Amino acid sequence: MALCLTKVIEQEKQTTIQKVVDDLKDVWTVTLKDEISGNTMDLIINTKPH
Repeated sequence: MALCLTKVIEQEKQTTIQKVVDDLKDVWTVTLKDEISGNTMDLIINTKPH
């Protein structure tokens, strides 16, 4: 299954799976949750936080 998914990603992105993985390493998602209301907010950060 993983090999099949890898090949589909490579074909769709026209790049290697290693390049895709390297690009995704710099994408972070932070989820903030209000404990009272239960509302959440997702922040997507495209660079590594330092």
